[in-house]
Amino acid sequence: MALSEHTTTLSAASSATASFSHDSGTGSNRLLMLWATTLVDNTGSGITAVTYNSVSLTNVTGASLEVAFGGRFGETQLWYLIAPATGSNTVAITYSVGGDVQSACFAATALEGAHQTVPVSATVVNTNSGSSDTTSFTETTGSANSWLVMCGNWQGGDTDPFAPGSGDTELADQASGANTFLDHGHTVLYQSTTTAGSYTVATTATASDNFVAGAAEIIEATAATVVKDMIGGGIIAFPR
Repeated sequence: MALSEHTTTLSAASSATASFSHDSGTGSNRLLMLWATTLVDNTGSGITAVTYNSVSLTNVTGASLEVAFGGRFGETQLWYLIAPATGSNTVAITYSVGGDVQSACFAATALEGAHQTVPVSATVVNTNSGSSDTTSFTETTGSANSWLVMCGNWQGGDTDPFAPGSGDTELADQASGANTFLDHGHTVLYQSTTTAGSYTVATTATASDNFVAGAAEIIEATAATVVKDMIGGGIIAFPR
C-alpha cells in the first residue's frame, strides 16, 4: 500500500505552546510525523523532547537545524513515532528554556502505509538555511512510492501563505502571528515518488526573510530492503 495521509493537526502560538490533541486514526502501518518550528531568544532554547500519549518520539537530527535569525534563533525539527496509539491523544512538547520561546508552530501528520522498522531514510535527510523567499531540496530517493517531505520556518508573520512547487502537496501553511520580529511562518509539503530517483520539493513565501528548512524521505511499508550477496557479489532485494 502506498503512503497516504490520514490527518494533519496544526497548532500555532506566540508563546511556548506545550501540548495539543491529535488523532492518529486506526489504519495499518501507521506513522506519526511531527514537524516543529520555533523562534527563540537564545540558541539551544528550543525543543528537547516530544511525546504522544506519553510515548517518546524520535528526533531526525539530519533533518533538524537551528540558525541565527538576526537577534533571534529559528529552529526546524522532524520527529516521528512508529505505530502511534490509535484515536485522539496528546502531543506534548518539552523545551530547554520555555520562557525563551517567542513563537511555535506544529504540523502533526498521521500516515498509513509507512515502513514499521526504518520509516525515515538514513541517507535522504538534509537541511538548509539563508535569507530568501524561496527554498528547495533536490534529493535522490532510495525507495519507490516514498514521500520526499520538507518543512520551512521563516521569520516574520508576513510569510503566510506559502506557494508549493510544481507537483508538491502542502500539508501545513500557517503563521504564529503578524509580528515580523517575534513571529514566524511555517509550511510542510511533500512530493510522492514513483520510483527511486531525483525529486525536488520547493516552496515560496510571500516575502524574503531569514529561513531554516529540513527535508527527509519517508519510506513505504512494502519498500524493498537491499543487501549485498557476499558470496556472488550480487544484489538481493526483498520486501520487509
